[in-house]
Amino acid sequence: MKKFLRSLPSPIIFIFTYLTFVSSAFAQFVYEPVESEIYIFLERLYLNDVIEYHSEIKPISRGEIAGYLIDAVGNRSKLTSLDDQELIFYFEEFADEISVISDTLQYRLPRLEFFTPGETKRFRVFNYRDSTFSFYLDPILGYRLSGISGSQVTHRWNGLEIYGYYADNWGFDLSFKDNLETGDNIDRTKHLTPVSGIVLTKQDANSIQYDDVRASLNFGWDTGIISIGKDYINFGNGRLGQIIMSNKAPSFPYIKFEFYPVDWLKFTYFHGWLKSNVPDSSTFRETLVEGRINIADVQKFIASHLISFYLTQDFSISIGESIVYSDNIQPVYFIPVMFFRIADHYLSTEGSSSGNAQIFGDIAYRIKPLKLKLYASVFIDELSIEKVFEGENL
Repeated sequence: MKKFLRSLPSPIIFIFTYLTFVSSAFAQFVYEPVESEIYIFLERLYLNDVIEYHSEIKPISRGEIAGYLIDAVGNRSKLTSLDDQELIFYFEEFADEISVISDTLQYRLPRLEFFTPGETKRFRVFNYRDSTFSFYLDPILGYRLSGISGSQVTHRWNGLEIYGYYADNWGFDLSFKDNLETGDNIDRTKHLTPVSGIVLTKQDANSIQYDDVRASLNFGWDTGIISIGKDYINFGNGRLGQIIMSNKAPSFPYIKFEFYPVDWLKFTYFHGWLKSNVPDSSTFRETLVEGRINIADVQKFIASHLISFYLTQDFSISIGESIVYSDNIQPVYFIPVMFFRIADHYLSTEGSSSGNAQIFGDIAYRIKPLKLKLYASVFIDELSIEKVFEGENL
């Protein structure tokens, strides 16, 4: 441990002198993006029996991640040399959240840094923090040149990332990227790649433009979080291609409620507003601008909830359901504990359904001696028990 501490930046060493005062509550309620590499690192630590981490729900808060990193230091003897180096990197990235959990002196002192690595050695364009309020800002710039079918495709993106905290319960974040792709063989649909889907804002013969926006305002306490935002939500174990809910579809606005009253149970609910891409002809309007019309999409919504049981440190099981419905908002789907399929029956008229309900489950088991995790997910969209026993198609 001493050797490890000597390799850490001095502010982080100071944090460790106060670890005896660490609180189990994660008082930093800003979600880490689902595409962050930290989730792969946490999964690896879990397989090596360094931390207790369950990956069926993403994203999770930066405060919760900071708690896992502190736990990893307590089991440093199980870390590989590569994990050691990666842990140091993430301690610099999450140093502020770690200091809040540890309740150290640095957290209480005001700090304003501009265009400098600062005390935590993590470079940021703007960084302010005191005992009540914090604000972090970084630019986003990128450029990629690739070859597809013998022709070049360029992709450039720019934007900014902002996040911060207020008092002990509030967190906020905004990440915005404006994307431009040019070339003769642009992937306009993103159907056959692991890249998240897009909503085009502009296109022509050899270019497309689209935005990638995540934003949320969160209020949290020791056993839960309430959020309003626009982001990706992942349900189910696995890195790519979760069949329950993944970040393949574009992000969408939602309200979300998470509740974890005990160590062995977690409940997650959200209601989201989807983009249907189905024009509603009843909204057709001409405008005063020549050649421009106004027409809205058919409204489409999604509601879902998932309950996870952590039966042992190695075994977890999750069950849930969702419903996609259209036209008008139905208040019954704002009841987090409502059985959505029964609600659909209540709202339906004879011979027609108000929505499309699904049920799903996820199970995971860690085999410690093999440093291996087995997991499986099931997603059922259409199922009739009567037809199953009658031998008909589902």
